[in-house]
Amino acid sequence: MVPANGDGQALGSLAFFDPAQSVVSDAIASSGGTATGLNTLQTAVYSAEREFWSGATQNPSETNTDNNGYGVANLITERSVIGSFPFLSRFNTGAGDQFFVDGKSVSQVPWFNMGNQDILPTWQWWTKDYNSNATPSGLLSADYDLSSAWNGGSSLKVSGQLGPNNPTELRLFKTKLAVPSDSEHHRLGLTYKLDTSGASNLYVGLILEDNPKITEWVGVGDCEYHHHDDGRDEHGDSDERQVKNRPLGNSGWSQALVSLRPYAGRTIAAISVGFKVDASVTTASAYAINVGEIALLHHRDDPRNNAQCKTPNNFAMERLQISADGKSAQLRLTWDFDSEVWYYDIYRRQVPHSRKNMIWLGRITCDCYYVDSVPRIRVEKSAVVQLVTVASNGRENVSEDATVKFTWV
Repeated sequence: MVPANGDGQALGSLAFFDPAQSVVSDAIASSGGTATGLNTLQTAVYSAEREFWSGATQNPSETNTDNNGYGVANLITERSVIGSFPFLSRFNTGAGDQFFVDGKSVSQVPWFNMGNQDILPTWQWWTKDYNSNATPSGLLSADYDLSSAWNGGSSLKVSGQLGPNNPTELRLFKTKLAVPSDSEHHRLGLTYKLDTSGASNLYVGLILEDNPKITEWVGVGDCEYHHHDDGRDEHGDSDERQVKNRPLGNSGWSQALVSLRPYAGRTIAAISVGFKVDASVTTASAYAINVGEIALLHHRDDPRNNAQCKTPNNFAMERLQISADGKSAQLRLTWDFDSEVWYYDIYRRQVPHSRKNMIWLGRITCDCYYVDSVPRIRVEKSAVVQLVTVASNGRENVSEDATVKFTWV
């Protein structure tokens, strides 16, 4: 911008051109001019975006040899936006064919809302040998999966043939997370679902700022407690258990809780996940795993970890419009906004708090929401809409005081 009459400083900015739109057009053209599914289009768009940001190989760690293959990562060093506890990402891209809560589908309606996007991995996709910086062929591959999620519309899926010759590190997030020396009970949570039978072969890797060339690995195991390989943690406590692994109901998802006590007083500079088979395994076999959530939190007994948002005030139904056939309704909802809330979820229920026939209607960080279709379940006489607040640590506040009820006519 150049001010009129030259009476001020000229201002400018740098604009990037992302060719994703042309990729969508190509995908539609290749299908004979018909619209393709969301998953196909998203795969094509994300592939083009990775080329733009990470280069032709879509691996930001690899050096491209010509201008046509360069990506932004070849010219600009990554920076972290993850600088304090808590940090939580569910790999939610802001779009989905359906919506999941606690690993179960609670809406089968395709949706798009970039305001619901989580902080996504810094590197997409930086895969390398588990034991070195080499990038040999045959490593596991990673991408977003719209068919399964822990919370949201997508998860991170890692798949391929895994054997003794291709242990894989997938570097995910650049961070600057100082683990306080006076608070030894911070933890990392990893929620995952193994899509193949057998061992999880899953590891969490931390790169520390004071030793950035080394990835410090912790084995996740298979829903049981695990020690360090030498039976001790770095403080010498033989009974200190660094990993607790537990199933999450009957959803097929599990959660590993990794104690950050050994890293107190140090700064986590990057987070990886790793995949390698036990030394007794001699052949490769099919492997697939979904990672639904990664969370770095205060200790479970720390009040900051248990912090919960207040019940929203003045939740009300401003407008109601029932369809002519009586099978659906449109709503305009309002409430008082609370800046402490990470986001609000809106659900349609038969009775407050019940998850039976629960339907997710929307997620937003705002003080109002328009619901274009609340479905009627069979011949029910009324329906309940509930507003749930969620804190930055993922804790929900489900209160009967944040409900509205309407009658089908």
